[in-house]
Amino acid sequence: MPLFRLYCQRCREYFKVFLPLSKAKEGASCPSCGQKVFDPSLGVVQEQVRPEGSGASCTLPQRG
Repeated sequence: MPLFRLYCQRCREYFKVFLPLSKAKEGASCPSCGQKVFDPSLGVVQEQVRPEGSGASCTLPQRG
């Protein structure tokens, strides 16, 4: 299920929500105020989710 980043104009804040593609055109309710929000120009957020305790690190080596 894709993760969408939406902007609530009432709250003036972004929020992220998982939506099935079949429901994406319907948008989502803002978690703060409940207003229905959808801005198709924002598209899908791609974030890598790793399981807890996987030991993987996302830090870059230090230059020295």
